[in-house]
Parts: sequence; C-alpha cells; structure tokens
Amino acid sequence: MAVLGELEHQVMRVVWDAHEPVSVRTVYEALVTHRELAYTTVMTVMDRLAKKGVLTREQQGRAWLYVPAQTQAAMVADEIVSLLEESGDQGMRVIGEFVARLPPELVEHARLCLGVRPAEVAPVRRSPGGSAAGVRSRPLR
Repeated sequence: MAVLGELEHQVMRVVWDAHEPVSVRTVYEALVTHRELAYTTVMTVMDRLAKKGVLTREQQGRAWLYVPAQTQAAMVADEIVSLLEESGDQGMRVIGEFVARLPPELVEHARLCLGVRPAEVAPVRRSPGGSAAGVRSRPLR
C-alpha cells in the first residue's frame, strides 16, 4: 500500500474517529474548521481513497457513506512495511534507526509482541549518533 498524503491522513482520522459510516459532508465539516478546503476536494480525496481500497463505500440515497477498509493500526503498520520495502538494501539499517528512536515502553511492547522474554534480550547499545548498535533484526517478508 502506498503511503498516504497529509490530506488523506486527515480524512482518514475523521473517518476512524466517527466509528460509523460517514458522508463527504460530515468529513468536510470536520476538516473545514481547521483549514480552508473545498467540498469537492474532500469528495475527490474520498473517492480516490475508495478506489485505492483504503475506504469502502455504499450508496444511500444520493449520498455515499464511507467506512475504513481497515483499522488505523493496521494501516500505519502497512505504511511502515511499505517504507521499509522501499528502502531496499538499507532496510536493516532503517529498522535499527527506528528501534533506537522508540521510547522504552514501545520497545518493551515490541518485545512482547515478538514473544521475547526480557531475560533473552541484550540491551540496545546506542552509538554516539543515537543509532542502535548491534541490533539483530529479521529480514522483511
């Protein structure tokens, strides 16, 4: 999946926060309070997101109602994987830099997700530039 642009992310935040199907009008009204925006721009962005498979839609009367095709967490994870895949042979270095920048509570959560017990993990050493040294990583799928 391609990484979304700024306006696409703003649209998606409104849709995720709604927890129910939303119209273009609903999203437009939520966004226009924070920035100058044309209704047709929001309509075009939501149409494109539906064509990309990011949103699903169903026509109700004359209006389309939109729902996210996946959770926000799943979409962000897909974006991260996409960015890592685009980094080519630098993927392992990118993962090391990423892990080095994570706050400790997220590192611990990642360890739990991977099924690594704290006693099995050597502490991450940081190089003078702040990057992780000696970080073991698995290849991307």
